[in-house]
Amino acid sequence: MQTPADLFRWFSDVLAQPSALRIFCWSFVGCYYIVSIAFIIARARAKPPPIARRDGWFDRISSLFWILFAAILIWSLVANAMASALTLGRLVEFYVFFLFLFAFLYGLLEWHWPGKLKGVSTRPLEAELQYLLLSISTQTTGTVGRVTPSHWITEALAALQTLLGLAFVVVWIATAIGAS
Repeated sequence: MQTPADLFRWFSDVLAQPSALRIFCWSFVGCYYIVSIAFIIARARAKPPPIARRDGWFDRISSLFWILFAAILIWSLVANAMASALTLGRLVEFYVFFLFLFAFLYGLLEWHWPGKLKGVSTRPLEAELQYLLLSISTQTTGTVGRVTPSHWITEALAALQTLLGLAFVVVWIATAIGAS
């Protein structure tokens, strides 16, 4: 019988493999946007189903899942970049994953605690795009866009993303270019 510790060990071993991590990340990105768009459409109906209710039980549980899984994937991407001799292509792909994973975190923070970001659209699809644009401008250190962090939590998240983005370019991608 598998114990939770056995499952955690297996999951850790899987995410330590760059090719498996890549599959998990693309699956996560795809699932997140499919679920988000489905819920945006459901909430736009005159009488949305109870499961689509904002801050309902399903919303809170699924958000906790998204946040925890994004954090695990971010940690795994950093660990892989530091421990493995990855190709330049794989590192660039990991860099792109960071853009999406941090965009999810910005969106979930703003969804559950409005006011953590300033300038977010009230239209849900536009807001999702704005979270991605904020993530891109934060990670590339280009301050473009209307959305900005307005609380210490989102400021700290943006600072972490900037540092990881710089580490990817300055350390890991530069090392990969130098090795090739």
